[in-house]
Amino acid sequence: MAKKQAGQSIRTQDGRFQTYIRTQNQPTHFAIGFRLAGAGRLDTNLTRILLSRGPIATLAASLEHKITERLSQVRSTLDTEQQRQSKNTLAQIEHFIRLQSYMGADFLMPDMHAWPISPDLGVLLIRLVEAGGYDAVIEFGSGVSTVILAQALIKTAALTNAQPAPLLSFEHLEHYFEQTAAMLRQARLHKRVDLRLAPLVPFNAPNDRDYPYYDCGTALRELRERLNAVTPHILVLVDGPPAATGPQARYPALPALLDAFGDQAHFDLLMDDYIRPDERDILNRWQALLTEQGRLFQTHDYPKLEKQACLLQLKACPA
Repeated sequence: MAKKQAGQSIRTQDGRFQTYIRTQNQPTHFAIGFRLAGAGRLDTNLTRILLSRGPIATLAASLEHKITERLSQVRSTLDTEQQRQSKNTLAQIEHFIRLQSYMGADFLMPDMHAWPISPDLGVLLIRLVEAGGYDAVIEFGSGVSTVILAQALIKTAALTNAQPAPLLSFEHLEHYFEQTAAMLRQARLHKRVDLRLAPLVPFNAPNDRDYPYYDCGTALRELRERLNAVTPHILVLVDGPPAATGPQARYPALPALLDAFGDQAHFDLLMDDYIRPDERDILNRWQALLTEQGRLFQTHDYPKLEKQACLLQLKACPA
């Protein structure tokens, strides 16, 4: 039903009337009626009706243009994000297939989305192990990454008929500890991994702040004593504890390693979930700590990974 709009009339000095009527946005049609009162006659030959757009209509047109432009920008952004997500999904599927082939037909790869590492990080871990010549691998936060690392260490050692480097993995929750242990047994890798259930305990960091972190000090020192190399080269995957543990929950990883190994070890620390601000802040604080200690290091980012990652390579001090 059409709505009746009352207009406001103004009589000009030359006898003309101007009437302002506010209409709805983009009306399909409207009707204008005139009711005259008083004496005299209306000469229709001299009467003109002129419809013009006033300030309100101009503002509406401007807003319409801005909204249309903004919607176009949003549509373009959504299209770009959809293309990015499609490319990422395809890439993760390809990496997952590579991982399944690498692990062999006897082990069925578990789901690798949400909490577990992404498939692209799993492939990166294999490449690092194959190229690094590591004396040991340490993992803060267990899971499917534990199985991948164990397999990579065995396959790499087999190329030179050497013994696989030890893999020490920490997990603070019993449920995930048992889940990782079951995957290792399924893959027949359980004898190749030192999987530790390490509850979170207060860790006093160099900044004199306590963090809840893995109870890992004793196990790290034991590993150091077992290694024959004077300055061992160690790969460290930092993928825990989860962010819900508290701010900068993964910061103690580097201080804990330095406490156990001192300055006589080369470390390659791979930080997962580098897409998050908290992990980036941790890397900045690690670099500040190492700079203060006069240590030599370099970093390498992996921005194309789904969750991104950063590799901090720390050199041992000269003996």
